[in-house]
Amino acid sequence: MTLQVQHLLSVRDDSESRAAAASFLQRYLIDFYPERGDLVEQLRQFAKSFGCELDVPKMPAKYGWIQILFGWSAAKRAQLYYNEGKSLLLRSWDGALLRLGV
Repeated sequence: MTLQVQHLLSVRDDSESRAAAASFLQRYLIDFYPERGDLVEQLRQFAKSFGCELDVPKMPAKYGWIQILFGWSAAKRAQLYYNEGKSLLLRSWDGALLRLGV
């Protein structure tokens, strides 16, 4: 991720590019938070190096109650299992429709 941002900023280093880089880092920060605090801190320092701040990531609203009751790890697992289950269901439905010739 840092290499991608460094490449972007080497090609074009303006406020728009820095904002896009910060948005990219913010979007994927949840993948490391809170389990990998070391990587989160590295990304925060990296964003600071080009003048941006990263906030604590927020869970989507539908998982927020899980985060409050059971913590970050449980909410992240619930989100992962929900998305995997939804994908499996949609693939199965698509396959059934294909077999029916609809």
